[in-house]
Amino acid sequence: MAPRRRAFAPTVSYAGRLTHGAGGPDTDDGFYIGGALHYYMGATYGRGIGPAGFTTGNPVLAATPAPLLNGNLYTSNKPFGTGVGGDVGIVWISGPFEVGAGANDIGAQLTWPM
Repeated sequence: MAPRRRAFAPTVSYAGRLTHGAGGPDTDDGFYIGGALHYYMGATYGRGIGPAGFTTGNPVLAATPAPLLNGNLYTSNKPFGTGVGGDVGIVWISGPFEVGAGANDIGAQLTWPM
């Protein structure tokens, strides 16, 4: 089962044009670069580990299903985890064509007090 986190992340970001394209400064053509820095503030944390699902016997309605989660359950001992992370990206625009790449949540990890 995937971790369930409840948090919000104030962000400071910037994106700007590095170069102009063939259309000059009056068009959107060119290379752009951008980045963002996030400060994560978590409210609570919970994660379950184990096989998920259920089984039935024959006939279907006569059997008792197995539990949906029979592993371990982890939760934060205290609220208010914190962390930092960032995003970066670059894009090239030429007329109606755009090609870009980016990476999100670089180094993002919330730590929780003990």
